[in-house]
Amino acid sequence: MFKPGEMVMHPRHGTGIVVEVKHLKITDQETPYYLVSLATGDKLLVPVTRDGEDVLIPVTRPEDINKALSAAPQDLSTDFRQRTLDVEKKIASGDSILVAEALRDLAWRRHSSKLSNGDVRLMEKARKALANMLASKPKMDLREAMRRLDDMLEEVVSAWLKAG
Repeated sequence: MFKPGEMVMHPRHGTGIVVEVKHLKITDQETPYYLVSLATGDKLLVPVTRDGEDVLIPVTRPEDINKALSAAPQDLSTDFRQRTLDVEKKIASGDSILVAEALRDLAWRRHSSKLSNGDVRLMEKARKALANMLASKPKMDLREAMRRLDDMLEEVVSAWLKAG
């Protein structure tokens, strides 16, 4: 269970900080909820668990994201529909490492073959999700996070190209 002050990631709404844990009584049963202050400034009330699974995940360290981006890219399916399903599944997971893998693989595909419009859209979605996570760190705004992420990607792709 997260404590107030901890940074968390919601798969759909992005990063935020747990403000408090509330216990709300709904239909004769008391259920714990997190009150989360999102990076966007909005507040979100999230059940601690849904169907026995955690709704929020801990924020991933930037070093771990860089490690995932730096790993060898995986080949994506040549079938557009399958590729889209695979990448969307990683992005929708809310897991920063899986999102980083999707971004890494799309970035490599962009240099090794042409991206479809759908690929470009998914790449931007993954980029924004990761930048949002990086912006959750103290003293970094979203613009700086995007720049940092773009720099990481450029460095990684250059290293892959040199390695041949």
